[in-house]
Formats: sequence, structure tokens, C-alpha cells
Amino acid sequence: APPPPTSRPVPRGTILNDQLVFAFPTFWITLAPGWRAVVASDVSRLDIHQHVLGAMNARARAEFERMFGARLERSPAMLTNGRGALVSVGVTENRSVRYQPGYRMNQRERELFWREFSRRLVDAAPENNKPVLVMRSVDVKEYGDSSALVVVYTREDLLGTLIWTQVNFFSEDSTIALIHVATLANPSNGLADFDAMARSLRFGM
Repeated sequence: APPPPTSRPVPRGTILNDQLVFAFPTFWITLAPGWRAVVASDVSRLDIHQHVLGAMNARARAEFERMFGARLERSPAMLTNGRGALVSVGVTENRSVRYQPGYRMNQRERELFWREFSRRLVDAAPENNKPVLVMRSVDVKEYGDSSALVVVYTREDLLGTLIWTQVNFFSEDSTIALIHVATLANPSNGLADFDAMARSLRFGM
């Protein structure tokens, strides 16, 4: 059996002027105007939390806020704007996945990818909150000078049903995921800014 992937410390992004910068792996993103790093107190103002927080009593809300703080600690970066939109960044190991410019996925490739992608999400979820996932689209698209794998899907769990848009960029040894999460009632909240930030991603300094 292949060895398990080595455990790496969570990379942390640093905001310098209008850029979110990572030292390892080395890449940067230009923030859209009005965006900043999420802090723990943002838990009650994020758009995706409004539905679930309104139904909680004080004890449940306190536990939810604690869990959000823990998630924030494990995230390389979370970003928000004045309208409570949410964009997060994920960094994982890349095992030789690359797409050439102009590459087109066929339907079987989409199905195989989605099967593995969704299985991992379900496996990673806690036993009492297994999500129901529905694929909307999987495609390779051009972003600046990079080819990226773009996955759009809905995820239904204790937070309700949310729309996830994930843009995966690949370097030699890392996969950078830029993720936009929105409600069905307000799916475009921050989406244009998210697209601009994804297009600004560059590897190296």
C-alpha cells in the first residue's frame, strides 16, 4: 500500500496591503475591494450562518461559535466582505495532477472525479452530520496563466443547503483550493469578487 501523505503544518496566509500572501507553498491572491480576513466574531454576521443561528438557543449558539473558532484555526485563510460573503482557501498535497491549457474533460472523467471528491467529503464529515452532495458542474477552465479544475455543487447538512464553488489550482507539489460558499437564497453574494480573486492567483513571489 502507498504510504499515507505526510502531515504538514497548516499554511497561514498573511494580508499585506491588498494581497493575501502564502510563504509555503508560495502563492498570492489580490483581494477584491472591501474584503478582509475573517475573525471569530464574524460567526454571527456571515450570510451562510443566518438560517441556522436563528433557530438556536443560547447554549447551541455558544457551541456553534466554539466550533467555528476551531474551524478558523484549522483554515489557511477565510475572507469576508461587508455583506457577509465567505471565501476560504485550502492547501493540500498534489500528487502529480496537472491540466494542460485548453484541456477538456469528458463525461466519464467528470463522473470519476465527482465520485472520489464526494466520497472524501462524506468520509471527512462527522457521523452526526453526513452531507448530501449534488454535483452541478465539473470543468477545467483557464484562470490567468493557469488551468484550474472548477467544481460547483450543493451540500445539504446541518447548515442547510449551500452552494459551493471550488477552484483548484495545481503546482508541482500543492493543490490550492479557492472556495466560495453561498446560500440558495443569495447565491451570487461575493461571487463576482471571488472570480476576480481566483483570476488574480499567481504562484511564486
